Amino acid sequence: VLGGGLPLFLSRVVFADPPIVITNATQLQDAIEHQANGQTWTIEPGQYALTPNATITAGSQTGWYFPITANDITINGVGNPTIYGNSYSADGVWATQDLMAIFGNSVTINGLTLMPKLEPNKTIEVIGNDTTIENTTIEPNTLTNPSEISSLPDATEADWVGSIYYNGAGGTQILIGVTIDNGGISYHAAAAGVQETAARRRRAC
Repeated sequence: VLGGGLPLFLSRVVFADPPIVITNATQLQDAIEHQANGQTWTIEPGQYALTPNATITAGSQTGWYFPITANDITINGVGNPTIYGNSYSADGVWATQDLMAIFGNSVTINGLTLMPKLEPNKTIEVIGNDTTIENTTIEPNTLTNPSEISSLPDATEADWVGSIYYNGAGGTQILIGVTIDNGGISYHAAAAGVQETAARRRRAC
């Protein structure tokens, strides 16, 4: 109480953590390995090569290229940065099948260009609930060393991008302004409540 007899009310101001700014592939790999609930990442323009990660365990496996295991992460691209798999990995165990695997809930992906690893399967696999993917393009991988293409069982797979694949994902799943160049979207393993908005494909599957 102040001297005049009026009560003094103090309020607590909570400041959000600033975005994590990513400007190269090393910083992106570090962000992946140290991700935490509620983070916002800003990925600056450029090309970001990823290789299998031996640090993070998800789905009882390691070797994911881009696993997202934390909840409430927002990843914003500036100028459509390109993230791509920079090595050949045959489709075998689960972790070898994806470029980006979203295990966390309430994840938002915005403004990225994604290129699958070779051999393409699922460029994005969504396992978590309430995911939003917007303003994102999926294209064939033109950045990996061309010598990697010789490892493909069928060289024509180099022109395929695989799919956005919903695997048990629940809640509301939203796609807004997504372009898929020679690939598809698979909902057959998703939980009820999947919502697609304004997704388009440049070429037929």
